[in-house]
Amino acid sequence: MNYISSFFRTAEKGEDKKYTKNGIMLLTCRVIILGMTLLYIVKAFIGAYYHEIDSYVLPTISMEYRHSLLITQEDIGHAKIDYPEYYKDVDDFESLRSSRLKKVTQDRWASFYFPSYSACCMPLKLIFQLIGADQMWAFTVTNALFVIAALIYMYNRLKVPPLFKLLAVLMFVLSPIDMYIQYISAEAMMFSLVTIALVMYTNEKYRLSAVLISVASMTNPTVMGFGIVMVAEYLVRMFSRRRSVKIFSRGNILETLKYACCFLPCFVPFVFNFIYLGTGNPTTDSATVTDYGARVLSYLFDVNIGFSALAPVTLAAFLVLTAVSLARKNFTALRYFGFFIVPLLAYSLMLFINCVPVFFVRYVMWNYPALILGTVVLGSRIIVRPIKQYVFSGVVTASTAAMLCINSIPMYYFGFNGASRFLLEYFPELYSPYRGTFYAGTDGFSWGYTIDRPSMYFSPDDGTLRKCLFRATDEYKAQVVSMLKGSSEDISKFSQMVDSVPSDGGFHYINVSHFSGIKLWKKTSEEMGLLTADGAALDIAENITAGRTGCILEPGVEPTEKYALYKLEIEFEDGDFPRRTDNFSVNAFGEFYKERFIGISGENTMSIICLADEDIQDPEISLRCDRDVRVKSVSLTPMKAVSAEVLADSDSHVELPENNEDGVLIPAEYEPMKNYFLDVTIPEGSISDDDEVYCMLYYSKRFNHEQAVYQLTDGENRFLVNSGDTTIVRPAPDDGFYVKFFGSSGSPVTVEYAALSIAQ
Repeated sequence: MNYISSFFRTAEKGEDKKYTKNGIMLLTCRVIILGMTLLYIVKAFIGAYYHEIDSYVLPTISMEYRHSLLITQEDIGHAKIDYPEYYKDVDDFESLRSSRLKKVTQDRWASFYFPSYSACCMPLKLIFQLIGADQMWAFTVTNALFVIAALIYMYNRLKVPPLFKLLAVLMFVLSPIDMYIQYISAEAMMFSLVTIALVMYTNEKYRLSAVLISVASMTNPTVMGFGIVMVAEYLVRMFSRRRSVKIFSRGNILETLKYACCFLPCFVPFVFNFIYLGTGNPTTDSATVTDYGARVLSYLFDVNIGFSALAPVTLAAFLVLTAVSLARKNFTALRYFGFFIVPLLAYSLMLFINCVPVFFVRYVMWNYPALILGTVVLGSRIIVRPIKQYVFSGVVTASTAAMLCINSIPMYYFGFNGASRFLLEYFPELYSPYRGTFYAGTDGFSWGYTIDRPSMYFSPDDGTLRKCLFRATDEYKAQVVSMLKGSSEDISKFSQMVDSVPSDGGFHYINVSHFSGIKLWKKTSEEMGLLTADGAALDIAENITAGRTGCILEPGVEPTEKYALYKLEIEFEDGDFPRRTDNFSVNAFGEFYKERFIGISGENTMSIICLADEDIQDPEISLRCDRDVRVKSVSLTPMKAVSAEVLADSDSHVELPENNEDGVLIPAEYEPMKNYFLDVTIPEGSISDDDEVYCMLYYSKRFNHEQAVYQLTDGENRFLVNSGDTTIVRPAPDDGFYVKFFGSSGSPVTVEYAALSIAQ
């Protein structure tokens, strides 16, 4: 390709001769690009990460072997051969991981995303298949090639002075795009196509630009926000330039038709989805205007998920440059502002805002090129004096690099980055995110947009409260206070803060700064009456050290019943309690615990409520930290549930067998984060008068498979359940509820039937 070959040619007019300023800048660009090319290629071959793997990988199987865009059971069989590491435990549709596949018929499924990205990965898949290499490399290497092509094209074709060309290259390589190279998804492709398309558009290659944007939008239609701007500018250009010519002349109509044809690819997914799924696009199912403004502001200014997570200074500079340009009547600035804001307004319609953050959420990644191009192009036109150009470029680059260092990359699906953690720790009043983001960061609920119950952020350093979010009703106000412990004086101060909030039913934050002197901790499950000890503590180890290599412990526990609960307590030596910056994790009975799973039960003690499955293959417990921390003792205590909140949905009646020791499946559709009643009929005399009845309930929906234990409410044969308020994750046998009833003594319970109904 011409733009690749031109990368290696010297420019005319001696612009890049060895010792000129411009030459040094261009040479620096080339060195950076060559270095990053090597890095991207290396990263592509050293590992792959995935989330919605089945929506991207399985279409490559169906296209290769059956020449179809639909997926069947046969394709899973081929996937086990072509991608053995990733499909070794996948046998059917029900065992797919986070697939997002949509059922067309019982035995045919469609990808949640139109498989344009999968088609792009097909050539390399066939090559790696031919040479016997890992076929999963087809996705990571394709990602790398897209990013490399975009970087080289931007360098060669962006018409700005060398200093600003260097700035564009630096902004590109300092973006999180390299982290998406190993991520099996379309983000790298979309980012790259948008970058090339915007550079083309700047160079007035309007049709080619429109084609690339249209292709990029085939995965997600919100990318057509760029296309809307292109069409709008085309109409303005046509009407402004040809006032003396008939607008509807043959030539104009022909030109318009040619331009319109460039956008045809974006309609292909809509046609496909209407034919097979009966909807234009599955992603529109979660579109809403509720809290729309809050999501727009989050994408712009939230330091955890938005543009401000990486480029707050660049964002401010871009907005100022746009305003100055418009004040000078340079209306081409509207082009770059449109490219920036219209796609953002489009994907802000999606309710799901915590969309797999890697530095910032992946939606922001799609139109980050608009921020790069807008800042560079407008800056080169407005900032004339050389000294100001150097200062501007240096500040933008330094600030971006600083944010890259400050914000550690969340390895977990949820959480807060370095900047937001700092604000929450010391200045919580300065960071009050959209509530869905707060629930995701504190409690790990991806769909935390309909949660009513209180949520709290506790300092990772000492476990004290920093920020609280709750709906201001009398009931929740009392609940907030009851969930905390501390001195009577601090409890009184906090109660006054809660009472000062008007009971208007809206959501409110309460901030407890590091400098306030108020120290409040969250009550343990035992202190809240949810769990109680069900036996003596078992001492596992004492005087050990957890470091980088990990510390393996043998608890010697053989669970007597399925899904037995235990409290794991880890007491650290003085001064060795894991700090906020430490990468400390626990693997107990095959389950991974980090950050939000870990509670602080004492000054130097960490506690985890964990689950021991009778089917576990490896009953080990391991501790790991990126620095050596001395552990004084580790103990394991059997626990039993006393009370809790659970889940349910649509009305249904199910007859249960006597002594349902293995439980029963109740098929039911339900909405997350809602309260329900589970009514049961228990024959008289089936349990003793002083025995309490519990149910253990499991459900599966979307990405989560969860279980919790609940107590029968006093005086009624009724369980109050909630469809998302759980902490222990296990697979359910099928969509619906798997219910097992038992008495507090551990004895089975005979239940004639159970009915599920919404709790108003």
